[in-house]
Amino acid sequence: MKKVYQFFILTFLISWVLWSPLYFSKEINEFWALPGAWGPTISAILVTWMHEGKTGVKQLLKKLLIWRISVKYYLFAIGLSSFIAILAMLLANLFFNVDLNFSSIPEGIGLEDNDFLLSLLLLPVIFLITCLVGGPIAEELGWRGFAQEKLQIKYGETPSGLIIGFFWILWHLPLMIFLPQGVGHMPTVAYIFVMINMSVLFAWLYNKTKGSVLLAIIFHAGINFENTILGSENLQDTSTLIIFIILLTTLNLLIQYRRKFFFQSNFIKSKSFLILMFLFCAISGHPQDYRKAIDKARFLIENHKQQTQIPGCQIAVMVKGKLVWSESFGFSDIENKVEVSANIKFRIASVSKPVTAMALGKLINDKKINIDENIRTYLPSFPKKEYEITSRHLASSTSGIRHYTSSDDSFNTKSYENVVASLERFSNDPLAVKPGSQFLYSSYGWVLLSAVMEKASGTSFFELMQNTWDELGMKNTTFDFPDRKIDQKSKFYVYDKKQKRKLAPPENRSYMYAGGGYLSTAQDLVQMGNKFINTDFLNKETRELLTTSYVLENGTPTYYGLGWETGISRLDTEVVYHSGSLPTSVAHLIIYPKEEVVLAYLANTGDNVFFNAREAQTIAELFINQKRYTHEQIEDLEGKWNISTTSLRDKKTTGTLHLSLNNDGIVSGTISFKRSRKNITCPIVVATIENNKAYCIAVSPMFIDFYLEFKNNEFNGVWLHDFNVKGIPEKDNYWEPRKINGSKI
Repeated sequence: MKKVYQFFILTFLISWVLWSPLYFSKEINEFWALPGAWGPTISAILVTWMHEGKTGVKQLLKKLLIWRISVKYYLFAIGLSSFIAILAMLLANLFFNVDLNFSSIPEGIGLEDNDFLLSLLLLPVIFLITCLVGGPIAEELGWRGFAQEKLQIKYGETPSGLIIGFFWILWHLPLMIFLPQGVGHMPTVAYIFVMINMSVLFAWLYNKTKGSVLLAIIFHAGINFENTILGSENLQDTSTLIIFIILLTTLNLLIQYRRKFFFQSNFIKSKSFLILMFLFCAISGHPQDYRKAIDKARFLIENHKQQTQIPGCQIAVMVKGKLVWSESFGFSDIENKVEVSANIKFRIASVSKPVTAMALGKLINDKKINIDENIRTYLPSFPKKEYEITSRHLASSTSGIRHYTSSDDSFNTKSYENVVASLERFSNDPLAVKPGSQFLYSSYGWVLLSAVMEKASGTSFFELMQNTWDELGMKNTTFDFPDRKIDQKSKFYVYDKKQKRKLAPPENRSYMYAGGGYLSTAQDLVQMGNKFINTDFLNKETRELLTTSYVLENGTPTYYGLGWETGISRLDTEVVYHSGSLPTSVAHLIIYPKEEVVLAYLANTGDNVFFNAREAQTIAELFINQKRYTHEQIEDLEGKWNISTTSLRDKKTTGTLHLSLNNDGIVSGTISFKRSRKNITCPIVVATIENNKAYCIAVSPMFIDFYLEFKNNEFNGVWLHDFNVKGIPEKDNYWEPRKINGSKI
């Protein structure tokens, strides 16, 4: 096995060194990968020459000339991958209504959509070029001709295919990271499944064709050919990709079951196999899938922070129960240059409401509270009002209990020992509306609810919430106690025209715990959000109760449940969320239940910030709607463009758009035009590209959405400030989409 070890070490060393320009250059494309692709073949020849001399090298090279093979194996090598891809497309269309997109055939070879017939005629030529350029001819003498041949002497055919599959995936790692479009135009986990399946099929084909490296090259070319012509677009659809993997795996299992080599192998029972499977799982779980989403999100947050002079902020994103991103920006203490870290506690403002709702849901689960009972049943000391108020009214902001008014101090200094004492701020005020008749957002309603919860549970509200946080594993969440030293608590800032940001006046939040008085971290909040949708902390009925919109007496939905706002996202999927804003903080917690994506954002100022629920959802959706750029798409977008549009005041205006591929592998730049009365220049990033349609986001500091269609060095589309966070169309004509056109200079 010494030869095999030397082969793998040399292969990685040669290829990764030859790929080093990818690590440092801004102008990157897949052609830079070609020199490094020869690593396996060069290594195979060198190791063979070291151990077996010229005779061994000649025997190795002869495998390239084994061509007298049954026609069926040629057909298998050329057409298998394309056949399975087309079958997957047809099944996805039949069962999931996924559009059939054969326009990718002319696009894949650089032609226009209307050149379909010409593209079909050119396919044989394209296939031959695929064989002779890049991976197929550069790799297969090493992977199959050398490594497969040596490994299967000890382990057998199929286990050797698995081993090579693992190293083949690992070998591609720099390309996954540094090429803008990655490798294979698909998510990393899917790519791993495809590569493992293909590697086992390579092993089977290699042995069926008497060790023909020529057939391995053709099979490799068939895979690359399918990926270029069909897969780069069609296999980006999740349904199609899953069907493709299932079909490929089924074919492999049928072959293995028929021959029974795999299941009878001693390798499958060995420690080596278990270690290999563990490494496969480790690679599958690598958060690389979200690298581009993170880069785009970081671009938006950093530019927004710079424009608004936010001292410090945190963000965390969890996908399917896994923390895929957590990052801190700026300072928690400007004067002493203390940087924000993941454990720094921020005020979470009204995001305190869904946090309190978790404890409310637990009481509902345990039947300790009846949310449709008059609250005076639990709290008879609360003054009687004209109408009965229930806990459902309080949690849905339909109780008629008032919100803040101008008579309330901007920065409270009075301290309250418990939640019942804090009711004195509003308890004697009349109801603003009849309960259940109107939506009237009220933080004081949640203060009253906390007193009801305290009486219903038979324990202090402080203990009730601490037990909730302990059960949810929220170790950095607490009350914003005014009279206690709290470790790792951020300082808070407000806007100042001269200083931009200055320390906020002291504030006592003891009057507002349940509705806006907690401290927490972005990581704690996404953990809570994940446990809300993915665990049995609350039963299904209670979760639905909390996230179902309240319906007023007249039948109008409020799009607010019990502590959660509800709606339909721009991706046409359910979203539940809550935002919070104080002069000293901004907070967002966003959940996409179907996609299991949870995002939290916290900042230590709230004055002149302009980071609303729309901005938070825009960033969260980067982790859902992930599609890699192709080299052709990047070329179409890069450059300088003259643009013409209309301002928000419907005045014609012109400007420029600059786009280029940056060091992070994302397409970004600047856009300049007159938005209302002033010319503005905004950083802009391309979020997604589908075919020739690009969705771009500019930071102004409010996000501006651009939906552009590119063709023949021109584009047209619309731009807008999209405030739609619930699936309800904007009614104010001032914010309607404005047309925009551009031509490349």
